[in-house]
Amino acid sequence: MKPIIYLSLFFLCFIGCMPPNVIEPIDGELPPTTIENEVFASELNSPVGIASLGGLGVFVAEAGTGNNDGQVTFINKKGEKFPIITNFPSVRRPDGNIEGTTHLGINRGNLWIVNGVSGLLYRFSLRDFDIDQLPVTADQVPSEDIRTFILDFDFENDTDDSNIYNLTFDFRGNIYIADSGANAIIKRDRDGKLSVFIELPLIPNPTSVGGPTVEPVPTGIVFNKDRFFVCTFLGFPFPPDAARIYEIDLNGNIIEFQDGYNGLIDIGQPFFHRNLFALQLGSFGEMGIVPNSGSLVLATADGPVTVADGLNFPNGIGFLGSNEVLVSSLLDGNIVKISIEEK
Repeated sequence: MKPIIYLSLFFLCFIGCMPPNVIEPIDGELPPTTIENEVFASELNSPVGIASLGGLGVFVAEAGTGNNDGQVTFINKKGEKFPIITNFPSVRRPDGNIEGTTHLGINRGNLWIVNGVSGLLYRFSLRDFDIDQLPVTADQVPSEDIRTFILDFDFENDTDDSNIYNLTFDFRGNIYIADSGANAIIKRDRDGKLSVFIELPLIPNPTSVGGPTVEPVPTGIVFNKDRFFVCTFLGFPFPPDAARIYEIDLNGNIIEFQDGYNGLIDIGQPFFHRNLFALQLGSFGEMGIVPNSGSLVLATADGPVTVADGLNFPNGIGFLGSNEVLVSSLLDGNIVKISIEEK
């Protein structure tokens, strides 16, 4: 299987140096039609983020079991798994949920990984490593402390919290990190300098429960041509159909936003493709998120259009190609492939 891995890594380094997607998101076109759902990979430990290598395979961030056993795994197009980095910080919260490595992305020959437990941004070179030396452990991978900068910053609506959760890259190679604890997007420029790109505003609470506003809780970010799209999950009382997708320019100004979404947990766009997909974690019930209530939706000018529903605690979006969407299930420990076709 080594030739497949080598070929994948060559492709990865190549696309990491290519210009960004220059195709605008869809503007109210008819949604795609789901033609097939199947399990792409299974027996993963709390999979979250997915970084794609076109049709060759994906890197997956596994949060682990809560025993400092987070992991990054390469999965080829046949669903075969190859551990790449192990022993990321991972803890189990009192409510039973796992916190650890969440999302990862590929840029200019490097795999960048965020871990909310440690507050570290990891950089794993994909150019020079020897496949025979894998896996390596997280403490062998260069990392940068992002959390200290965030906690020391005086935000307008300071939460005294930080949970680096997702990331994307602009055409210059700058990194933008969505911090769901601080409700902000942090910019790391190519020289490693950190700054606050934007602090997302509090959202009016449409319910009679709780205070007058709710926290936005950014969970996903994607870059397209000259703007960013950021999705939000929302804090307590987790109002339904109020989560937003923000459109933000290169200067950190909100161009516009669209609500009507339910608990957005990730957002993504296939390479060189017009569709903008978003992932809804699920509906809230008396005991929390209702199982099998998550959905993959298409973001259109008229609001969300469901592509696939009945998903169980979905957490990450990836792509094998322009018409094959991958969705990770945190609780089921698998990745589902959703094949679609354009109308």
